[in-house]
Amino acid sequence: MKITPKQARRLQQTVSASLLSAILVIIASQSMLGVKIGGTKELGATRLIIVYERVHVGVGEHKDITIRAVDDDGVIDRSRDDLVDVEVASLNQKGCLARLDASTVRLLNGTASVTLTGATMEMLRLTAIWREGRSELRSGETLIQVGCFEGT
Repeated sequence: MKITPKQARRLQQTVSASLLSAILVIIASQSMLGVKIGGTKELGATRLIIVYERVHVGVGEHKDITIRAVDDDGVIDRSRDDLVDVEVASLNQKGCLARLDASTVRLLNGTASVTLTGATMEMLRLTAIWREGRSELRSGETLIQVGCFEGT
């Protein structure tokens, strides 16, 4: 059986139209299910991170510490105005002598800050814990040295 050029064009148009229809059906069904094409994910913060300049602070010094709501790629979610608890604990003594200027902060455009004051030489664990807001965020944690330690 021989196909004429006119029949070949019609066949090509039919296959192209069918393929285009199939692609549109897939896109429409994924949109209804909330699935994103191409591996993209829904935007929004998933965790809290703690940001600061140095890993240590001198005794009696003040250190500004920033808390941010970020997505899995580390991008700040500027829509977050959540309430966050900030805790500080000493790793090498029973009572923590370091102080924060606030134990609860509100994120403004995804960011908040606190000031830490070191009182004596100690290793601290600083934790940012989500308290309330649009959706729960995983806690962020870091270590900070107060005073002079070997290797710093």
